[in-house]
Amino acid sequence: MELPILTLYVYLIEGFKKAGMTEEDLEFFVKHGPMDIHHSSLLLDAMIPHLQGKEDREALRSGALRSLDARSILMDGLYRIVWKES
Repeated sequence: MELPILTLYVYLIEGFKKAGMTEEDLEFFVKHGPMDIHHSSLLLDAMIPHLQGKEDREALRSGALRSLDARSILMDGLYRIVWKES
């Protein structure tokens, strides 16, 4: 679930810049993105040996969907904060 974050950061950085944020404000996103590529590799290496059966793959799928749902809530909150919506 880490790998898509790098793509997400590109859009976040672009949007935050349009909202008036500086490079310094965005330091976390700029510096953390490349780390997520490494995190993705580590996660895949750790998970693959444990994905032997259908139940394992379904548990992974379920967890990934929950993570995406949580990310959606986070992004909705950021949108409301940046654009001052309630």
